[in-house]
This record gives sequence, C-alpha cells and structure tokens, in this order.
Amino acid sequence: MKFNDKIISLISLQLLLTTALFAQQQDAIPVAYDQTSTLVLQETIQSIDVGSPGVLVQRVNGFDNMLRLKAAVTDFDTTNLTIYAMSGAIYHFNLYYAAHPQRKVWPIAADDSLPIAPSQLSGQGSMQSKAQWVLRQTHPTIRKQHHGQLTLSVRNLYSSGGKLFFHLQIENTSALPFKIHNIRFYTTSRNAVKRSAQHEETRSPLLYYKPDAQSLVTQGGKADMVMVYDQFSLPRDQEGTFEVLETQGGRRLTLSLRHKHMRKAQTINNYPLNPTQP
Repeated sequence: MKFNDKIISLISLQLLLTTALFAQQQDAIPVAYDQTSTLVLQETIQSIDVGSPGVLVQRVNGFDNMLRLKAAVTDFDTTNLTIYAMSGAIYHFNLYYAAHPQRKVWPIAADDSLPIAPSQLSGQGSMQSKAQWVLRQTHPTIRKQHHGQLTLSVRNLYSSGGKLFFHLQIENTSALPFKIHNIRFYTTSRNAVKRSAQHEETRSPLLYYKPDAQSLVTQGGKADMVMVYDQFSLPRDQEGTFEVLETQGGRRLTLSLRHKHMRKAQTINNYPLNPTQP
C-alpha cells in the first residue's frame, strides 16, 4: 500500500471513530451559564419540553429547526430535554452543566430520533398533550397565595393514568420581572413542631411543561405551567407545598395544599383524540 493510501485510510478510520463517539455522546449536551449552545434539527420543531427551569431553551428567530440552550443558574442538576417534531419524531437529550463546553453547535440527524411505536405514545408525549389540554381548562382557582405583588396559584388539578396534573400560575404585578430559578414540591407533617429536612419529602416531577419554555415572568404579566407527578394523596395530618425560588434574587413564593384541596382534583375522562380541542 502506498504511503498516501495509508494516510487516507488512517484519516477515514479516525473520522469513523469520531462519528461513532459523537453518536454515543450526542444524547448528553453540555450547557453553560454565560455561553450559548445551539441544537440544529433537520426538520421543523413543533414543541419542546425541558425537565427543569434551571435551563433556558429558546427558539431561534427566523428558524423553525433551531433551539438555543443556556443555563439559568450555575451547577443546575442534570435534567432532560425532549423535542417533538412536526413529523411525529421525538428527540430526547440529557442536559448537564459545563462552565466551558468545547462544542457549542449540535447538528441533530433525523436518525437520532427515538423509535417510538404508537403503543408507546401514552408516555411523555401523551403527558405533554394532556398538559396542553389542562392549560386550556377554566375552573375556579383551587388555591392562591399572595406574596406582596406576586401571586402563586393552583388553577386546576387533574388526574389521569395514575398521574396528577397541577396547573400553576404566577402573576407579577410588581415593577420588576421575576425569573424562575426552581420549582419544588414537598410534603411535610402538620404535626411537626418546626420544619426541618428530616420532616420533608420532595417529589420529583415527571414533566415540567411551559408553552414558551421561558423562565421569566415579566412585570405586569402572568406565566402558566403544568407540573406532572405520579399520583399521590395528602392525609389530613400532612400538607404539600409548592416553592418557587427567584434566580439571583431574594423573592420566594410558596403555596400549601391540604387534603381538602386535593379532593378537588378532576378526572380527565373524555380526553379528545385531538388535544388541541378544548
């Protein structure tokens, strides 16, 4: 074999190894606080779901196949991003914090979508569709708590398929925007003398859905979102609390729920085949 042929063969082998390594690591995307990462799909994006408000995900103006990713806070806990394409394809990625990611542009091939059969659509995609439906329902607010010029409310509560769908709303009538750092739900014993870590049980959401994927509640504005959890109940001697923390700010919103509030949950019985219907 000639020398040039050997060089070409080595280069080709290196490219194959690099491609294979990229394929293995592509489901894990590093996200920085002061640098932007970009995902570029080969098809139109219909909707997105990010597992935590610790990551900001925005569409790129003028492009229907690109997303910008940036950390809302440093050292956020590893979370996930799911992208739903117009073709029906679903892309899933793990997101982790990296102060200085080496790669900032991620081209995503169509082959990287998840091979999901119709029988599996009762999972994450179905939860998002139901979350979209829940946001459109209008019922008397279950509970609200005022914190100065900020109000945290549970607008609706639905049960479906062993899951609970909480429709939360933050209303900001102050002159300052409120940037969501984190949303947590935990249960405590009402008989405890004082709250401590050993009395708390934090519940991890199965889905955090916000239509615009933005963490900012503008001054004079409102923000609606749906938190989905495995179904649970609250005994009379317990209460559950939603806690919303502000990014780089001291404002903290809380809202407590008791047994009587959980009893107001409604069942999603006649869920429409077309979830865009009211």
